[in-house]
Amino acid sequence: AQFPNPQWRSPEEANERTDLTEKVDVFSMGHIFFRLICGHEPWNKLEIGGRPTKEEVDEKVKKGIMPFVPKDIMETSDPEIAAMRDAMLECYKVDPAERPDARSIAVKLDRALSSLKAKAEAKATK
Repeated sequence: AQFPNPQWRSPEEANERTDLTEKVDVFSMGHIFFRLICGHEPWNKLEIGGRPTKEEVDEKVKKGIMPFVPKDIMETSDPEIAAMRDAMLECYKVDPAERPDARSIAVKLDRALSSLKAKAEAKATK
């Protein structure tokens, strides 16, 4: 089923393609990461020029334009935020063939978590 609200749709859904795959869900997973790291839903705040209308969001999504991500998120050195940001950017690839599958995203996040745990344990033993 497709989301009726354009803010959650993938570019291929917005362009009414008929060859939809599971990659539409991967794109939507990018929105979940966006919500986690930005603290609000995509397209709801901080957009250049203010909050866009549903029609404006639909046009941006069709063109593969992603929601505005604050500079502090894009340039963060916080490893937890950086891991989710990188996953989000992978999910937001316009071409579905270039998007990873959900398992690949999970593996990358698991590696990031393992690395963070190892660093925390090493720091605790010093």
